[in-house]
Amino acid sequence: MNMAVPGPPTGPRTGAGAGPGPVGQPARTVTLPPTAEAPRAARRFLLGELTRDDARAGDDARAAREAGGAPADLDEDLIDTVLLLATELVTNAVVHAGTTTVVALERRADQVTVRVTDRHPAPLVVRPGPGGDEALSESGRGLELVAALAAVWGTEHTPAGKTVWFRLDTAGPTDDSGPISGGEPIADGLKDTGPIGPLPPAAAGRGTSGGPPRLLSADLLRVLSAPDEVGELAARLLDAVGFDAAAVRRAPERIGPGPIGAGNDVGAPGEAVVVVATGPTGDPAQARIIALEAPDRQLGELLLWPRDLELDDEGRARVHLTARWMALALRSADLRRAEERRIGMLSFLAETSDLLAGSLDVGASLALLAQLPVPQLAAWTCVHLLDADGAPRLAASAHTDEHESSALAERAEDPAGPEIARVRAALRQDDVLSVSTAQGPALLLVLKARHRRLGTLTIGRRPGGRFAPDELELFADLGHRASFALDNARLFGQQLAVSGALQAGLRPPALPPIPGLELGAAYRPARAGLDVGGDFFDLVEAATDGTGADAGPAGGTGAGGVGPAGGSGIWTVTIGDVCGKGAEAAAVTGVARSVLRLLAGQGRGVGDSLVELNRTLRDASQPGTPGRFCTAAVVRLEAGRGPRGRPGDDARDAGPGRMVLALHLAGHPPPVRLTAAGAATLVGTPGTLLGILDDAEVTFPETVIELDPGDALVLYTDGVVEAGRGGAMMGETGLLQVARGCAGLSAQGIADRVRAAADRFAVGPPRDDLAVLVLRVPSPVAVPPPGTRPSSGTRPSSVTAPSSVTLEQSWDL
Repeated sequence: MNMAVPGPPTGPRTGAGAGPGPVGQPARTVTLPPTAEAPRAARRFLLGELTRDDARAGDDARAAREAGGAPADLDEDLIDTVLLLATELVTNAVVHAGTTTVVALERRADQVTVRVTDRHPAPLVVRPGPGGDEALSESGRGLELVAALAAVWGTEHTPAGKTVWFRLDTAGPTDDSGPISGGEPIADGLKDTGPIGPLPPAAAGRGTSGGPPRLLSADLLRVLSAPDEVGELAARLLDAVGFDAAAVRRAPERIGPGPIGAGNDVGAPGEAVVVVATGPTGDPAQARIIALEAPDRQLGELLLWPRDLELDDEGRARVHLTARWMALALRSADLRRAEERRIGMLSFLAETSDLLAGSLDVGASLALLAQLPVPQLAAWTCVHLLDADGAPRLAASAHTDEHESSALAERAEDPAGPEIARVRAALRQDDVLSVSTAQGPALLLVLKARHRRLGTLTIGRRPGGRFAPDELELFADLGHRASFALDNARLFGQQLAVSGALQAGLRPPALPPIPGLELGAAYRPARAGLDVGGDFFDLVEAATDGTGADAGPAGGTGAGGVGPAGGSGIWTVTIGDVCGKGAEAAAVTGVARSVLRLLAGQGRGVGDSLVELNRTLRDASQPGTPGRFCTAAVVRLEAGRGPRGRPGDDARDAGPGRMVLALHLAGHPPPVRLTAAGAATLVGTPGTLLGILDDAEVTFPETVIELDPGDALVLYTDGVVEAGRGGAMMGETGLLQVARGCAGLSAQGIADRVRAAADRFAVGPPRDDLAVLVLRVPSPVAVPPPGTRPSSGTRPSSVTAPSSVTLEQSWDL
């Protein structure tokens, strides 16, 4: 805690007084040896000085007091505060300085000042304390209590030693406008009563002769911890009764909960722990022992020396009443610590649950489960999972000491080692298994979810540690929550694998080479890996079967020998979108892609193929359920040639570098024709949806499109034009604007540019799947004639593009 120390905290200080003040009694001092009796002797000295009968000063002193010039009788709560603070400071001086200690008391009309001086030259220094606060180097709570209870306090340093002083106001606030000081330093001429010898009980003050015992004041209770409160009660008992020393001891399991698990390492089993010791304590066998009892159990024992001290009825009553107050203080502290411990456990479980639930990756969840209990709950942890054969294997481990992590992992993954043997034993039962290992005690929790054993979580502590009963419940709850988190991550991983496999079936594994064309594709599902989208595309070459089957774009005879060996060179390029997402949409998508692929491979005409697909989708609809419809854009082309044999049209072949395509739309958005000069237009005649109407009601008009070198046809799904922010969508106008900026790009460059534009236009996660497929006729490649080197002013001759090009694709899965 931050403590304001008046005056410079270090260095010599001669110290002047605060100027003329009210007339008061002269300072009285006592010199104490560095023994365990010094704190008690200081209390006796101060108690005697503060409570002595002022009447012995005579009529003049009483007249001065009535006139306000002499100290008035002090409040008992203020006396308690003086005794408490002086006891703490003298204890610090004895323990840390180890020299004689001088205690000085000065009383004035409105204040009491106490100074504690030791003869050790080392100054008090300010250093970082726990939690980052600054605290003086004196250990214990002495200075913290002084800062909390004193009106003003400070330190003084001389070559001969150091002084800590504090001042308490007796009559309201005082004027602190002048310099603050603890009074004049102790010097020759001040009256020193000398060392104090043993005092009879009656001379100790308010004990047997000064009225009944009193509880500590509310101001003191607000700042005292339970050990401090018990210690002050013990000191007051020694002040009032003639015992020489007192101590309070408790069973180790009642001590030090602190952070979760911290209290389990205090003391050895069956060994009592001393909470408070006041005075020169001796052999417990020679002490008078009084039980500190709560309604449900014994909290500890109060030990008093000497055992054979004779007490009157009032003294015995005071001892037993003090013991009862001590029991109340310890019980209240136990309840507070238990509540803090319970809150800490609940907070740990809540934070752990949030972290585990936030990860749907099995590997990340295992790492979290191993790391979270360390070091707050455990010194080391191991997580074992059952493999496909039911054998346990180490999945994750953690240790507070990184140097021991490797050794821990080696032990835990040894199939013939004791760790695996303990895991197998734990899996044969459902309860928490407590074991002792060479590394310390450990608990094995079976991870079980949905009636399936997943593995075990081992939580270990260092040798000498123990597990409290309430921690067993905590760990059981932790294992239960971790089991479901791991199982959820496992199920999610399985869903990802299934979705990925289905998603991969909606497009070819690689874009095939088509002579005379560049191909580019981009694909992005709305929720990568979760739901199977309905967008698909495919490229199929008709087989050369020699039957004279329809192989042209309009149903004419195919031309063989153009494509690769064994192929006809007649290609059907399809892009489509099925209504909906998930398993049902994936099933419809699979049907649509399979039907079109089969019919295209057989050389069937595009119109006939779409009619067959419409009939198939309509017949596959379940009665009483909404039908699944599909849109598609189908392009038929013959590599290197144009459509032939169409009714009402002259047969034409494509010129050098030109590609003629036949386009059919079935409720699908019209594609974009992009010229080499950057002109972009929508092309195609709208057709009917697939899977809704009867065969006689559907129509799929054909549109012939000619692509010159550098031109491209951009096919896409509605996820591009429906990308939006709020109520605005990118739309066909936005798509045309983007396409005009793609002139001169490769087919893959155009596909990537369109996808990126749609993603940028949308705000937040995408709402729909997106697919883009680009067919582009390569531009002529300028090369110099063989054996010549064109000059900078000579235009090289042009040649057509090679028959095949390198194909790229951009698919975000």
